[in-house]
Amino acid sequence: MGKEFMISQKFKNVRSMNMGDKQNGDFNDFSNFKWYVGLQRSRHLKLFLCVIPPHKTGHELQAEFEYIITSDCGKVLSTTGKMRIYKTGQCEFEGHPEPIAWDRIVNDYLDDNGNLEVKVHVKIIEMDEEESRKVLRSFEDKTFSDVALVVDEQKFYVSKLFLSAQSPYFANLFSEKSGKSEIKLSTSSNPQNFQYFLEILYGEPGPDEETVEGILSIADMYNTPTIIKKCEEYLLEKSYKPLKEKLQMAGKYKLEELRKRCMSRIQSVSDVKSVAVEDPVEMDHDLLADLFQKILSLV
Repeated sequence: MGKEFMISQKFKNVRSMNMGDKQNGDFNDFSNFKWYVGLQRSRHLKLFLCVIPPHKTGHELQAEFEYIITSDCGKVLSTTGKMRIYKTGQCEFEGHPEPIAWDRIVNDYLDDNGNLEVKVHVKIIEMDEEESRKVLRSFEDKTFSDVALVVDEQKFYVSKLFLSAQSPYFANLFSEKSGKSEIKLSTSSNPQNFQYFLEILYGEPGPDEETVEGILSIADMYNTPTIIKKCEEYLLEKSYKPLKEKLQMAGKYKLEELRKRCMSRIQSVSDVKSVAVEDPVEMDHDLLADLFQKILSLV
């Protein structure tokens, strides 16, 4: 297979972590999978490599990986393992990495600010690839259409009446441009996400891990409550996305039920740290206020 890549993650304030505290790293996109590294404090340093496949009917893979920790003075620690990632997102590990004493990490491998840099060298040794998600419905047929919506030069032939009934945005748009048979939409729209959005609107199956956030972005942009609700229900009932990612979507798209569910899962200060973003300015203000209140209730 021959696909290799390196993930590099700096964990901050490791010296001040309490027993049981966790930190999750940033998402990295490789081979259509989302990867991130995490660590937890116990008697030993616990490192974990987490992977989210592109969608539940997408790929399976086997990989070898090596954790590499280097001190400022050039000392190197490394430990290896193997993993298999299934289409459901479940991971199995073989040859678990050797435990490393926490005191050894603190004394020898943190920088002057108490941070720890971890690199993970990943080599994919086998991948079972299926075709990427197929188009479920074509919007190229003009027969039952009275308008073409243009997204980044791609045309979607749809019914004004049908879209107007689903979205106040489109109702207003078609009223303002009633004489036009072709309307160009916002340049920030993505044609692939718009395809998925229309498919659900026209009765095809709902979102999956690969499509849910893209569909949400379109449904929010064009004020389509029924699609937003379907996406929220998927995230509540079926999605295996990390808590941090779900919470960010809940804040960004004002998904109140999802926000409540996510907040109920935060039971410790380490949980709060695991969902916090590096720059708080990027986080939804209401969500930031909720996290602040959660911290006050825990201390």
